[in-house]
Amino acid sequence: MSKKSKQPLATLPLFELHEAQTPLFLDRNQGNKRMPALLKEARLNIRWHEAEGFPSKETNDDEWIRAAANRGYVIITSDKNVEADPINRLAVIESKAKVFILDEGSQKPIHWAAAIIVSKDRIYELVRENEGPFFANVLRKTYSMVHRFRVPQLASPEGPSDPVKAA
Repeated sequence: MSKKSKQPLATLPLFELHEAQTPLFLDRNQGNKRMPALLKEARLNIRWHEAEGFPSKETNDDEWIRAAANRGYVIITSDKNVEADPINRLAVIESKAKVFILDEGSQKPIHWAAAIIVSKDRIYELVRENEGPFFANVLRKTYSMVHRFRVPQLASPEGPSDPVKAA
């Protein structure tokens, strides 16, 4: 008779498994050496423009959009022309791309890496729930991470404060 191990099986929850299998693709504006390194350190599955074999300035946006989407990558860009330009928009629609646009593109890589890391649950939630094509914006500043502001009072409140009703 074999003895069963008391060690728990190392299984990943479905959400983490999905994250591990769905790479985030950084376009040529975001795919510098620092941004991929920061995101990899946070254990995100990252691909970037140059590492995927796209010559930096020679590949048209619509070409890499289609290629990244066809590989199942989630696109991260600060280039608002990906949505505004009709050729790029058509590429997104036809390839069912999932595109996240960094709202304030001139920020340092560490700020954007922090925003992506903090937003990763929401990013993957949108990816799971929507087949594409879609665009979504990622903000560098987020106020939703700090909530339930309260001013202490000497007398304790009558019950737990309701964040929905708080003004």
